[in-house]
Amino acid sequence: MTQEVRQVLQQGKDAFTRGDYSTAERCFTQVLRQHRNWSELYGKLGAIYHQQGRFQDAVKLYAYALELNPQYLEARLNLAVLLCDMGRYEHTHRLLAPLKKSAPFPGRLNMVRLAERHMDTGDAYYQLHLYEHARVEYEHAAKLRPGWLDLKVRLAVVYRRLGRVADAIRELELARRLDPKDLSVQSDLGLCYYQAGQRDRAAALWQAVLTQAPDHEWAARYLLMLNGDGNGKSIGRA
Repeated sequence: MTQEVRQVLQQGKDAFTRGDYSTAERCFTQVLRQHRNWSELYGKLGAIYHQQGRFQDAVKLYAYALELNPQYLEARLNLAVLLCDMGRYEHTHRLLAPLKKSAPFPGRLNMVRLAERHMDTGDAYYQLHLYEHARVEYEHAAKLRPGWLDLKVRLAVVYRRLGRVADAIRELELARRLDPKDLSVQSDLGLCYYQAGQRDRAAALWQAVLTQAPDHEWAARYLLMLNGDGNGKSIGRA
């Protein structure tokens, strides 16, 4: 490895550590052009895509990292967590099966339990209408489990409560990628589009929901509201 490549690699690792994923992605991709079989970098790129909501890309990179190095524990656990979040439980079971005879899972799976505690704490704050405190807890959980569908929905709700509609839209778009068949996510996304002034996109989403489920209560209410008045500032579920 040349000195130049070493510098780019270190720059990428430093960027990854501080959460500058765009720089890290650029550096790791540059290194991989010369070192195509570096499993660790495919795993780190998978983690970057996972964090960005590019879930299918993350799955492919984690899997390729494991193909290059079947002993790459971090990639195996990260892939297992992502597949579990996506509801692909059978794949998760097969992926973790080789680890059953080894020592108890370190760090990564414990992080799942920690994420659940953060979400429970966020739920408690939310019930007390302490939305900023809830946001902090949900965001902590999201750093540990970036592909958790229920958490993304909770984050979207609290962002909307705080007036951060663009952030709510981002979380619901990611949730829709995780489960394109979840009509409640699409209905809530329509509400956020409506509150962002994107009435046509909101109407299209609610109509699509009602086409699939004519008795969907909230989509029907929202569409009726859209056709009935123009501000919508007081509408929406908790």
